[in-house]
Amino acid sequence: MPKMFAQRRVTSEHQLVAAIALITMLAPLNSTMIAVALPSIADSFHVEVSAASVLVPTYLFVMAVLQPFAGGLGDRLDRRRLILASLLLFGVASMGAAFALNMPILIFFRLLQALSGAMVFPNGVALLREVIPTERRGRVSGTVGSAASFAAALGPVIGGLLVQAFGWQSVFWTNVPFIAGALALGYIAIPSPQPHTVHIQEGKTNRLRGNILDLRTFVAANAAVACSNLAMYVTLLAVPVLLTRKLNWSPSWVGFILAALSVMSLVCAPIGGRWADRMGRRRPVVLGLGVLIIGCVLLGIAQARMLFMLIGGLMLMGAGLGIAGAGMQTAAIEAVSKRTAGIAAGLFSTSRYCGSILGSSVWAVLLGAKNDQYNTIFVMIFIAASLSALAGSSMHPRFHE
Repeated sequence: MPKMFAQRRVTSEHQLVAAIALITMLAPLNSTMIAVALPSIADSFHVEVSAASVLVPTYLFVMAVLQPFAGGLGDRLDRRRLILASLLLFGVASMGAAFALNMPILIFFRLLQALSGAMVFPNGVALLREVIPTERRGRVSGTVGSAASFAAALGPVIGGLLVQAFGWQSVFWTNVPFIAGALALGYIAIPSPQPHTVHIQEGKTNRLRGNILDLRTFVAANAAVACSNLAMYVTLLAVPVLLTRKLNWSPSWVGFILAALSVMSLVCAPIGGRWADRMGRRRPVVLGLGVLIIGCVLLGIAQARMLFMLIGGLMLMGAGLGIAGAGMQTAAIEAVSKRTAGIAAGLFSTSRYCGSILGSSVWAVLLGAKNDQYNTIFVMIFIAASLSALAGSSMHPRFHE
């Protein structure tokens, strides 16, 4: 009987991890999938590509601003209902975007996507802090982190194929079956809040201040993810434009090249999670971000001149991000008490998106310049990766219950 109970608990944990991994893929997938659709959207609505590019930073800005608030709501309310309702809203927003008749309507539904997506991610991560034991938390975070990174890097691949075959509307329609699956799995696997959790929350403030266990690690992990995400996001935006303009490649071929980053991130993230459980959180973070720097150097040297070196740089970047991701996220969430895990997860995700917002904004400015600014772009990617490694090395190696 005890053996049967243990097996049921493990199965339930696996289902929960799968559900969280699936729902957290939505936001990053939709933040990068649209990149290769921007020229088609611009042509459809008769605007410049630079004008259509507003769909990227506005989405990221709303995600960044709202996630700490959404995590705080989850700390006080029912995370399960909040996640499931937000998934439904994301589906409605995606269908509305696909039917958009002009750019203002598309921007509105894009912002609605961001609003609903912001509710999902921090509460999914907070569930890991509450449910998963410390000795397996790094591995689980690696699995979920690999899903998110994979989705972000896979976005241009899917987007390129869909846009070429069915038009830009298809990048929004593809969310519908994805969300249906996430809702079904989430309904089964996400647990309802326990009565004692609500009781604790009623007697405590929901502010993060006073619940930070390790300020140095919390700040360092947030800074590291912001800078590393800046490097990754600018790469995912710049490389498609570079290959399209310099080599006249089709969106689908560009997407396959970017898959080098996503595949390596997917492969290495669980490895980084296991290392974080065995060696502490800091070591794999420093190692992974060091590999990220090497990949950025190769990418900057290669650009569109040396294709094999470009692919190698993307692979190293993906490997580095995968190795470091679990340690950064787990350390940030463990640096606070469980009762404020949602806010901490939201702040960590906000830091991630701050890097994306800064990177996409600078990229948009450089994209609109008359002269090619690719050297400047790749120098910026290298500096961001270096700052990320410096921040990661400041983390405390221990982790908290």
